[in-house]
Amino acid sequence: MPIRDVAMTGESTVIVRWMGFAAAVAALAGCASVHSSEYRASGEGLASVKSTAVLPLENLTAMPDAGRVCADVLSTELAARNLSVVDRGKSESSLSSVDLVPGATVDRLTAMRLGEILGVDTVLYGSVSEARDASPGTGTTKATVGLSLRLVDVKTGAHLLAGSYTASSGNDSITAAARAAAAEVSKAVGK
Repeated sequence: MPIRDVAMTGESTVIVRWMGFAAAVAALAGCASVHSSEYRASGEGLASVKSTAVLPLENLTAMPDAGRVCADVLSTELAARNLSVVDRGKSESSLSSVDLVPGATVDRLTAMRLGEILGVDTVLYGSVSEARDASPGTGTTKATVGLSLRLVDVKTGAHLLAGSYTASSGNDSITAAARAAAAEVSKAVGK
């Protein structure tokens, strides 16, 4: 089943996440697993990234603050990898300048505008979703969390990275997916 589709035009590609097999393997194994699929731009765009703003993710889960939790983990993990990250509070407060609330849907043009306001090279935005798989007869439920992220170049509007990252485990699946995503973003920008 697709967790999240990311469609882009131009030189970009369409990325589709199929989770059926991975979720079944994780359920059988009974352990945490992380899976990702992504598009990375080629060329100097990624290498020139020095700073980014991480916006609160659109929350498509039952957990009230999942979008903010993911943004916080992403910001911390990217900063730990020597990428200059705008303070999360400053990123959140900038949303009001474009009439958005934290966790609202953000598009590429809005992300570019926010990036200009914040004075960064790139903006990381997207959504967090979850699926619950109840094991018949056991009374247990496993959560699979999916992050759909896009890293946009503020000057050109080009998507430098677009990816889907999923994690299956227990209570830490949101953190696991966010950490996996941060590792991939930092690799993409050479940090």
